[in-house]
Amino acid sequence: MPAKVRVLWAILTVPFLCSCVTSKEPILGPDTRVLPWIIPKKFQIFDKNGANAPWTKGQEVTLVPDLNDLTIRVGNDVFSLHPIGFRRFLAQTFVKDHYVYGIVEIRDGEGIVSLMNCESFDRNLILAAGATIEKRFILECSLDKANNPLNSLFQLASRAKGGMEQRYVPVK
Repeated sequence: MPAKVRVLWAILTVPFLCSCVTSKEPILGPDTRVLPWIIPKKFQIFDKNGANAPWTKGQEVTLVPDLNDLTIRVGNDVFSLHPIGFRRFLAQTFVKDHYVYGIVEIRDGEGIVSLMNCESFDRNLILAAGATIEKRFILECSLDKANNPLNSLFQLASRAKGGMEQRYVPVK
């Protein structure tokens, strides 16, 4: 797998491998974007495929913040971070024909990226949040028909658990 694809595994490529929270239009706008750092940083990635799974070593990558549009780039791939709490962010990126969402937490100088796995949510919570369950290549929690997609995204983010994670450890 090419390095740039591997970098954002949990945010960019996972929609083809497991269920995700998605939308056709961006829910998070440029006015809430933040950058946790302002110079390129190199990270060692560790992957975890569930709460009880061990961390496995992945590749080293460099994430490059773009100060003009407050996004983070890896090659042609772009994602943005939007604060939802102390050192906690929603991540948004465009994959193929829709946006995909994840959660990023900064703990002890490391970044933990968690996928918002649709299958981990209670069906009643999904429906109460205004999301619809759609079967594309995989099961998705689509926010396209929600009355208030932003509120729905926050509701789901507050209940996200389990699923795939990546740990980004800064390389010195």
